[in-house]
Parts: sequence; C-alpha cells; structure tokens
Amino acid sequence: MTWVTISLSAATMLSMALVLTFILGWASRKFHVDVDRRALAIMETLPGANCGGCGYVGCGEYAEAVALEHEAVNKCTVGGADCSSAVAAIMAFEENSIHPTINHEKPDPEINLNVITKETDGSAVENVLSNAFGFGGMNAVVIFKRYRD
Repeated sequence: MTWVTISLSAATMLSMALVLTFILGWASRKFHVDVDRRALAIMETLPGANCGGCGYVGCGEYAEAVALEHEAVNKCTVGGADCSSAVAAIMAFEENSIHPTINHEKPDPEINLNVITKETDGSAVENVLSNAFGFGGMNAVVIFKRYRD
C-alpha cells in the first residue's frame, strides 16, 4: 500500500512537471519581448539604485530612453561622472562618433598621439577607452569593444 501511494504520487508529480515545462516553454516563446542590446549594456553600467534622480521611474526606463530616444547620458546622479562616461562610450558605438577632447586646440608635434580635437568623420568606432578618476588615487580605465553578432 505504501509503495503504491509513493509511486502514484511520484508519477503525478512527474507528469505535472512535464506538462508545466511545456506550458512554460510555450509561454516564453509566445510572450517574448525584444530588448535593445544598447539598453541592456547601458543598464549594466548604471548603479541600479532605481532612485528616480534622473527623472525616470527606474534605471531600466532611463537606459531605454538613452538608447532609443537619445536622452542625455549625464542624468544618473547616483552613478556620477564615471557612469555618464561609460554610457557615453556605449552610445559612441551607435553614433560612430567620439566626443572631442575639450580645451585642446594646439597639439604638441613632438608627441605622436591621435587626439580628437573636433568631431570625428563618422568612421566605424570599434573600441572606446574611458578613464575614471577618483579621490585618493582610486583610478580606473575601462575599454569597451563593439559587440558583433
């Protein structure tokens, strides 16, 4: 009697698991929502505080606004300048342009360095380097690379 009850319970649970697996798989395909890759990348750079300081309900809504509606990249007050720099680097891939170095009018001919002094010509941007300078020598360099499918 005990083995019959246990076997019947196990068979019922297994059949329910199989049926629910197929239902969940169908629902996953049926109700799939495409999310912009840029919005996902921007969302990863934001602090995730969902504070509303940017004027949007949460970080996800702000990331979508930046990626799809060309909202300003410097509205995240929690993330600060470093976060804005990272978001701008991600959007540089979309626009194929790099922001010029400000207050750099006269390059030194002795130094062989490609400094952007005006708007770029629209050639493909493959890598973007972003510097983050903190207090007390807490500095970091992040290199972003264009994602290819």
